[in-house]
Amino acid sequence: MGILRPALLIFCIVLFCAAEDDLSTNENGDFLHYDQRCDSSASDAKVVKGELCNRDCGGKQEALICHFKFTAEYYSAMGPKCGDCPSNKTECFEPECVVADGFARGVLSVNRKIPGPSIEVCEGDTIVVDVENYMSGTGLTIHWHGLRQRGTQYMDGVPFLTQCPVGHHSSFRYTFKPDHPGTYFWHSHEGFQKMDGIVGPLIVRGATDRSRHLYDFDLSDHVVVLQDWKAQFFAEYMPGTKLLTKSAEIPDSLLINGRGGRLDPSNHTLLRDIPLAEFEVEAGKKYRFRLINAGCLVCPLRLTIEGHSLQVIAADSHDIEPVQVDSIVIMPGERYDLVLHANAAERIYWMNVIALGPCEGQNILHNGILRYKNADRNAYASNDKYPQSPLLEGRVLNVMNADCKGSGHICVDQLALSEPTPEIRAILLENNVQRLNLVFDMQTFESADVFGTGRPFKFFVEDEDLAGSHMNNVSLMMPPAPPLSQPNVLRDLCRSGSEKCCWNRANGHEVQDYRHCINIYSVPLGKVVEMTISDSYANDPAEDESHPIHLHGHSFLVMKVGSDTEKAEGKFLKSASTSKVPAMKDTIMVPSKGFVQLRFRADNPGYWLVHCHVLPHSEAGMSAILKVGTRDDLPEVPEGFPTCGNFKPPINGNKNACRDF
Repeated sequence: MGILRPALLIFCIVLFCAAEDDLSTNENGDFLHYDQRCDSSASDAKVVKGELCNRDCGGKQEALICHFKFTAEYYSAMGPKCGDCPSNKTECFEPECVVADGFARGVLSVNRKIPGPSIEVCEGDTIVVDVENYMSGTGLTIHWHGLRQRGTQYMDGVPFLTQCPVGHHSSFRYTFKPDHPGTYFWHSHEGFQKMDGIVGPLIVRGATDRSRHLYDFDLSDHVVVLQDWKAQFFAEYMPGTKLLTKSAEIPDSLLINGRGGRLDPSNHTLLRDIPLAEFEVEAGKKYRFRLINAGCLVCPLRLTIEGHSLQVIAADSHDIEPVQVDSIVIMPGERYDLVLHANAAERIYWMNVIALGPCEGQNILHNGILRYKNADRNAYASNDKYPQSPLLEGRVLNVMNADCKGSGHICVDQLALSEPTPEIRAILLENNVQRLNLVFDMQTFESADVFGTGRPFKFFVEDEDLAGSHMNNVSLMMPPAPPLSQPNVLRDLCRSGSEKCCWNRANGHEVQDYRHCINIYSVPLGKVVEMTISDSYANDPAEDESHPIHLHGHSFLVMKVGSDTEKAEGKFLKSASTSKVPAMKDTIMVPSKGFVQLRFRADNPGYWLVHCHVLPHSEAGMSAILKVGTRDDLPEVPEGFPTCGNFKPPINGNKNACRDF
């Protein structure tokens, strides 16, 4: 069978998906016919409604083209469709009723769901998502978090880096083929939209699974999506005002699969009796749970399930040698797969999630329910009331601040990759590496820095301070058009004299003063990169703020996670150990004032974002761009791909008036 090039594959799918209304269907509504003009190899493919791709992936499954439709719009939590919820519990489960934490507020939603629709496919399937933007006055892009987009770089969904935002009343077709099974998720990468609800799970199941002997069931109902939640639109907090009673970085409540609870600070009871998320198990069986932190704020979340230990088998979609723990700390962007053995008494147990770090002591927590099949459906749990405090943590994976020595807890750099390939082992053995140091920081500014300058300045109000963030002294600004598809935009920007042009680091010179500009680091295609990411924030010695850093387009080996003490003592890795192959991830928690050291082969050409996954930090500039390879290494820009950019014609014919001021 021939192989379609990625650009041709996209073109072919556009042909037969665009005429969807003309496609014949069977009684289940799956599409049976499509355009045959693309290639003879396309004759084996069948386009089906995306929901039909959620099937048994074992054995030799026919590869499908899974077509989803996403409609993004302004919507409401506890709106008219929720009726008398929570007084009438049945109405809380009405289709298109978004419950959240039980308080009415405006939200952003996809298909009137929070979380949005789940994408569940088999390895080898092609995913097609038609995104329609019905949100007035705002653009939209969707990022497929953790998927490397090898060969489909134009689908990564980063505004002004890999595509132009999808405008109001416009649509965009994302087409890509996942290259690795695992637990992923999707979210808006435009502005603050993911904080207001535009997120959802994405699961890719393989035909074979190294961990399959460890569990009996891998069910859609056991995908656990965690979110932090605010009481109003997040734009209220960026930059925010002194009148806000809570920091932009601190959640008002937590959600488990879209259902949350806000606690009364006086007695720590739920202010709204919203039905909790439930997960059913049968005694004696073992279940794979897929845990996703789709949150946006600074507080790590710790998950504990009452009366049950957790066998962790994968981190960020990569299999690991199983480890047994009692709790998992997970930051925004991270995913862990775990096996739960239903070997306890047949009753109901709490699934407890509590916010840590800067949220410590504020009792920001929420609970779901683990229900045994034969348990009393009218009972809650052992104490017959909502827990007012967190469960005991026991042995913790991904413990805060890399505090693993002598504690019995497990740090991520202690995990081992399961059955690494020779290609992955070669990354450890490589001596000729390109070293890249990224130092990030939070920074406070004087009023004169921010106001009256005549130019934009990224900041947000934090405890009455004017705060910003950066990587290597640069608060990232995006170009006016995506350099991936419009390669001349960076050259033209520099020629115009724009202050955004500051990525030229000839002879190793770095930006010395804090600036707002485009922060790009170039890496040759195929080069092994050793990246050290450090937290230099030391203004407040008591600050306990870790940062989740996410790399697009690649997964990395976690060589070392170092505490602030180890950083102060200079205990960085001098060389890579080959005694074991460490875990691979795409999102990593950098300890407060600590560091991480990562290794990966830059084998995916393109422009890839590396950024903090705490939304206020990334929006304030804690990001950089990794440019891998050259223009010649990239696939062709898809035909008809949208363009954007500046429009500045001469003023009264004076060409010199074009210069940016």
